[in-house]
Amino acid sequence: MTIKGGGAWRISRFLSGESFDVQLFVHELTSLLKAGLSVPEAVDLLAEKAGSTPQAQVLIRLSGYLHQGDRLSRALERESPWFPPLLIAMTQASESAAGLNAGFERYLRYDNASRQMRRKVTSALIYPALLLAVAAAVTLFLVTFVVPRFAQLVDEGAREIPTVTAGLLYISTALREHWIGCVLASSALIIAVIYSWRRGGAAWIGKRIE
Repeated sequence: MTIKGGGAWRISRFLSGESFDVQLFVHELTSLLKAGLSVPEAVDLLAEKAGSTPQAQVLIRLSGYLHQGDRLSRALERESPWFPPLLIAMTQASESAAGLNAGFERYLRYDNASRQMRRKVTSALIYPALLLAVAAAVTLFLVTFVVPRFAQLVDEGAREIPTVTAGLLYISTALREHWIGCVLASSALIIAVIYSWRRGGAAWIGKRIE
């Protein structure tokens, strides 16, 4: 099973400024299907329950697709900004195997494990991140404020300085003269690390669940 477009799904949801509780949708849909309702009937009931919320609009469109003859996986795919590729792929596989409930339950297990792991990792990284931020702030203060004043004393004394000190003075000057580029480069690095972690972390969690 190949799953693509995970990053695009997250970006589109972020840009929309709205939210859709996918976990709640899958949980309620599973309960209704177990109660004997068909997929269109279950989605109709969820849309009616949602009222006039933004979620209701998504459910109404899903209902329309289903009543036009689309399978649930196709309907979810047409609303892909709201539903993750993993759910769409699992739904498609479950439809082929005539076991939507089993597929939904597996997705919920994966989603719960993913949320728990994300919370644990976030909690574990808070303290190191704070230490790193404080260290970076202190280093930045030394390089941009303390070192330049030390450089003035060196210039006034006209003495030869060690290579390490000269390198530190060079870095300080470069940071002060090209601080915009340094900020942009640092931001790009942080974004790249976060993106790589989210992609790799999701795959790592998936292997632990299987």
